[in-house]
Amino acid sequence: FEKNAFHGEGVLEFGSKARYTGFFRNGQYHGEGVFEWPDRLTVYRGQWDSGEMSGRGVLSTSGDTAKGRSFAEPFVYAGEFEEGSMHGKGQVWFLKAGGVQDRYKGELLKGTLHGHGCYTWSTGHTLTGIFEENVCNSFGQK
Repeated sequence: FEKNAFHGEGVLEFGSKARYTGFFRNGQYHGEGVFEWPDRLTVYRGQWDSGEMSGRGVLSTSGDTAKGRSFAEPFVYAGEFEEGSMHGKGQVWFLKAGGVQDRYKGELLKGTLHGHGCYTWSTGHTLTGIFEENVCNSFGQK
């Protein structure tokens, strides 16, 4: 503690069973840390700035925890974050039944596929182009 606020390295557990393990500055998550949501199926590991996911990190969801987030299905995202959102360059693996997965590699804007990117289906087919709000509006190659 410093000035009655969390400061330095530590663990903060909530009554809801959510947990943060990592570094604090002025009472906020700051630096490297891991946040586990109450279901323990949604986890963020990476950099924090003033209490928000910011910098590089990995966010993974499973089961129903994906609902209400950026994508309707379970996913793993590895890349850049800004102000708590997937933002910048990164990769998203969309998890399907039986371990099959589709993949997107490219730019994201506030949690959506947005900018230049390449979507690869589990079948091996690819779509490269310019994405806007999760839709490819300009094709490069199929």
